[in-house]
Amino acid sequence: MVQSVSFAISRACVGVLKRLPVLLLAVLPVLAAPGVARAQSPEVVRKIDVLSNGGRVTVLSDGTAWFAASGAPPDSLGVRAYAGSQAVVQAAGAGGGVVTLFSGGGAYFSPDGMNLGGGGLSIAAYTGRQRVVRLAAVNGGVVTQFDGGAAYFSPDGRNLGGGGSTVRAYAGTQSIVELDEVPGAVRTRFSGGGVYISPDGRNLGGGGATLRTPAWHRFRESAEFGPRDSAKGLRQGSEMYLSSGFYRSPATSYSDLWRSRDDGATWELMAGYVQPMDVPPADFYEPYSPIRPAAGGLIAVGSQVWSSGDGKTWAPISPGPVRASEDVFAFVFDGRYVLINTYYGRVHTSPDGLVWDAGTTIPGFERRCGAAVIAAFGKLWIQGGGRCDYSGFFDDIWYTRDGLEWKPLAAVGSTVGAPPSPRHAATCYLRAQQKRLVMVAGKGGPDGNNDRARVLNDVWSLELPATLP
Repeated sequence: MVQSVSFAISRACVGVLKRLPVLLLAVLPVLAAPGVARAQSPEVVRKIDVLSNGGRVTVLSDGTAWFAASGAPPDSLGVRAYAGSQAVVQAAGAGGGVVTLFSGGGAYFSPDGMNLGGGGLSIAAYTGRQRVVRLAAVNGGVVTQFDGGAAYFSPDGRNLGGGGSTVRAYAGTQSIVELDEVPGAVRTRFSGGGVYISPDGRNLGGGGATLRTPAWHRFRESAEFGPRDSAKGLRQGSEMYLSSGFYRSPATSYSDLWRSRDDGATWELMAGYVQPMDVPPADFYEPYSPIRPAAGGLIAVGSQVWSSGDGKTWAPISPGPVRASEDVFAFVFDGRYVLINTYYGRVHTSPDGLVWDAGTTIPGFERRCGAAVIAAFGKLWIQGGGRCDYSGFFDDIWYTRDGLEWKPLAAVGSTVGAPPSPRHAATCYLRAQQKRLVMVAGKGGPDGNNDRARVLNDVWSLELPATLP
């Protein structure tokens, strides 16, 4: 289904490595959704703390920059930090001050957050002939990428292209495709496909304290099932199940169940109908019903609970807690069944999957559509999503240890590199013993506009590090 979720998830959904398991970091960046651009007032692009005086520089989406002195209210812009005719392209905190890149190509270092384009105490940070492509703040300094392919780390925000205390951060033969800040580090993706995380701004291509991240591999461009998003998935032993999903507007959905016994390489139809339908059939469970293991087989949970002993023949057996939608997820967790409805921000539980309680609301949780929900490492996680009226996005993470008490994490940034194109409502499977993640289908493609995005039926895998817990 089409719900707006920020494309920034590829940078915003992954936490500081010490706070969130690497596995969860690998799952969520691909779950962004196509959206439709909306005219808005200038938004805050970045806030930079000026360590030298306790002030704050705010960069807006219209290219202006502002300075607020120490003690100013959090929402105060203060005074203009640059009043020239050029636009601020990027700004990064470094050396206790601020490095600013302008649309004309100039780069300046301001030790006090004022006069960003020169004058006062500010100086030119780079006067060479190459064009500055990107700035990334890290380790108290700044990494600068140039169009000639070189990258340098400056610990003090000066001499961005070399000299002084600046050192070469990358001198290899590949070109830098992306250079991004992540909490406590800088992430670099290279033309050869490798992605590296450097916590100190040095050795961007490997070596020192730098780590290489896993990469995605597409091994099926078009699987046996039809293109879809919002499908429900289940891994049970060596088997993976893919159930139902959304095909296109208006409200055309699949009512089917597929199984793979070889980690997504091939799929067989177990039950239901190959073609999507405008009206769901009466002899099959509701589209988008989560499927879970149960005594003697499987159950599908929606406004009714359906049961099957072999995955081929299904029948309703009891009332369910809520009508199934793409925003409904179910897990067997902490000795009971837990159903999460992110649209209403409610959680239902059941001892056996058949009898469900009336549900409780997650305190402080803002209802949303298109969120990613996963069980990993003894917790349930909800990440991101968009407001269901398309008015905004979320990049937060919520988690629970018992399915009842939920806590938020701060907005965070991604560390997984070379991902598939951003997509909405993909279906993910974990094979923990082999440290392998498989991602199936979803809506997206190279164009993020909702009207031009398409549903997919490809299959990707991600080999995870052997050091995962």
